[in-house]
Amino acid sequence: MIFQSSFRKQLSVLHITDEKAKKDIMKTAYQKYREIILKIEPFGEDDVLLVNILSASVFAAIYLSLPTEYRLTPVKNAVAFPETEECELLVSGKYTMKELGDFYEYSMNENFVMKQYLKRSCFSKRYWQTQKEQAKKSQKSTNPYSWKYSFYPGKSGQHFDALFSHCGIWYLMKKLGIPEVTPAMCRYDYGMTKYSDAIFTRKGTLAGGAELCDCHYDKKQK
Repeated sequence: MIFQSSFRKQLSVLHITDEKAKKDIMKTAYQKYREIILKIEPFGEDDVLLVNILSASVFAAIYLSLPTEYRLTPVKNAVAFPETEECELLVSGKYTMKELGDFYEYSMNENFVMKQYLKRSCFSKRYWQTQKEQAKKSQKSTNPYSWKYSFYPGKSGQHFDALFSHCGIWYLMKKLGIPEVTPAMCRYDYGMTKYSDAIFTRKGTLAGGAELCDCHYDKKQK
């Protein structure tokens, strides 16, 4: 309910502008979304980032509701998909990874609730304490749709790292048989910081074949 209107509006990014077509896609996607989340194991006290798996499920449901010829097709027996231009050589289809990434980012960032959430400071004592506790808790998770990560605060208070050893979205997309679209959602880590006080960088992702998603955050200089 929170994201339905923004995702529907941003279908224009995927060159779908007819309102009836948008309505039909979202109607089909609603049913697929219900099917997807019913298969996701319930989150317990050690599971984290519930909103991430739900929004990814919305994206997947819409993607799977598009005409088949619109979808990406892995080529060269690709099993890993880096979030760089190299990924474009590993897939073929009507859309580019950038278009799919823009669709997800705009759908999330143009949502009123997300806009307010993303304006929080990533460098407050409260935020860091929450990350420390959440990261520690995540290590106990046994739910494959959740995340496991470690949090490393910088001594200067101007930067921190979050290293992910397991990603619920990567697991979900593989289970749905569409791992090739994962980088479109990986890119959103960059898009999330547009409204915050952080600059995001990363060298690799689990979906791209790296051992970790090495997320680095630097404080924006005023």
